[in-house]
Amino acid sequence: MAKKFYIFTGKIDAVNTEKMPLQQKQILRAMHDLTKDKKTKIQGAAVVDHAKAKFNLETRQKSAVLYAWYARDNEARGFVKQVEE
Repeated sequence: MAKKFYIFTGKIDAVNTEKMPLQQKQILRAMHDLTKDKKTKIQGAAVVDHAKAKFNLETRQKSAVLYAWYARDNEARGFVKQVEE
């Protein structure tokens, strides 16, 4: 079974203007921070863990579950691209 990885493909300035929950913005900021070079692929749980550490994301949910909650919307908005290995 292929593992799912993600890269940030949007514009970080657009995150600030989009109407979306704060948690989702924190996750997208973390994704941008982790994949700035556009070559790095990251798993969703690692993005949420980074958002907790650097962007003060607060949640009681498991990291993978929280990322999955916003994953489709992030892709639909053009901020994130899913890559499988």
